[in-house]
Amino acid sequence: MMSGPDTASSLAPAMAQPPGPPDVHGGPRDELNADLTAVAASLHEQYDVRLGADAVDAEIRAVAERFVDARIRGFVPLFVRRFAGKGLRDSCVARVNA
Repeated sequence: MMSGPDTASSLAPAMAQPPGPPDVHGGPRDELNADLTAVAASLHEQYDVRLGADAVDAEIRAVAERFVDARIRGFVPLFVRRFAGKGLRDSCVARVNA
């Protein structure tokens, strides 16, 4: 798996900024970071060979940025996986049909 070096690290901290004081290890921020890292790894595993790591990183970042201001962050990894996965699938189809 050829995950871009900063995909999860660049989007997870931005996504994980809850209001109020920073939490301790094991809190919501750590869980969101771990979930986004797992989503990024899964998408890279599925699409790096077909589209390249940079394209996968770009799609993940673009989708994650849509949820930066989400009030309920527990669903963000699900949405990132769903929408980035769809965008990446569409890119694969477009390449095949080109």
